[in-house]
Amino acid sequence: MAHYITAYETLYNDDDYQVKFFDSGENRIIVTFTVANGRVVDDKIGFGAGVFEPLGYSMLCFISKWDHWWQPDGIETAIDISRGIITRRSYADISTYGISMGAYAAGRLSGRLNSNRSILIAPQFTIDSSKPPFERRWSEERKLITFARDEMEKDISPTARKWIVHDPFHGPDRRHAALFLALPGAISVPIPFGGHSPADLLVQIRLLKPMVLAMLNDSFQAATFRRTLRDRRRLSPLYWNMIADKTWKRSPELALEAVERAIELGPRNASHRSRKMGILLRTKQYAEAAHYARKLVIEFPRQDSLWKGLSQACLKLGLSDEAIAAAQQAVKLRPSRIDMHMILLQSLMLAGQTSEAKAHGATLHGLFNLDDNQNEAVRKILK
Repeated sequence: MAHYITAYETLYNDDDYQVKFFDSGENRIIVTFTVANGRVVDDKIGFGAGVFEPLGYSMLCFISKWDHWWQPDGIETAIDISRGIITRRSYADISTYGISMGAYAAGRLSGRLNSNRSILIAPQFTIDSSKPPFERRWSEERKLITFARDEMEKDISPTARKWIVHDPFHGPDRRHAALFLALPGAISVPIPFGGHSPADLLVQIRLLKPMVLAMLNDSFQAATFRRTLRDRRRLSPLYWNMIADKTWKRSPELALEAVERAIELGPRNASHRSRKMGILLRTKQYAEAAHYARKLVIEFPRQDSLWKGLSQACLKLGLSDEAIAAAQQAVKLRPSRIDMHMILLQSLMLAGQTSEAKAHGATLHGLFNLDDNQNEAVRKILK
């Protein structure tokens, strides 16, 4: 695998993008796009690098240096260079592939790249909240983006086969999928209880690579895939976590049982424990949540969500000093998360440390570009 990664050539590089290229010598090429990272990154190897080259595929890897949903101007030059490579090398079989933000690009840029097929896992039609499906996620990222090239229906290839892989029970993703599935050549591949991470579920049951390869080879059999998915999905921690998320309101006992199954399958994964603690908090089992969290922060001291959960439980129990200490640790671990700061504000106010809370609240304006809802939330906490 390392041999193929080191053989990549950088075709384009600016402050927003990097494009890397590998030529297999055959006439099949996959164009991939990176997922959102939640942080600024540079010089990654590219999504899918090291996976498809041994199978005879050439690769064009578009790398985002921040979560810009492929809007900055440099994408035009990057696409022009890539189109030139595709033309000069006479690639006859072109596929685009991405997950989430990467799937957005794999769809929207498929027309410019003359793609034969697009594999879109948990894609967005747009994250511009002023347009259908009126997306509300990624609000912080959206503040930094100017949507200068965001016309999916116009730009997506009208002739490419479009595989739309999504969880039909995940509301936001379902609405995006519906817009894609109204387009010609779109095919639904439902992954129930995959959440916004159906690829993770498929990885956990060793089905992602076989699925993608079958789609690339135009040999994907939906009925066979569904049977295999049903047979294996109980081996996925994510599957059980998503069941827990869907059932906690009407059956907390079932939700806790489901998340315990996830913990059994991934005992060293702190996020499964965080989900259990979240259920305890949402069902107002605050003493149990605090007891559980106190043990977990010893076992997983770097897991910010556990410190946040401990602070939330202590807030509800009136344990202000412990709530402050836990919130401070959460902020230390994830200073870029405004929700961590909000918990700290609430803890300081509970302890009667009003001046400290106001001072910290004032610093948030320097740390974050607060929107109206966030400003109102801070005001209510400090009131």
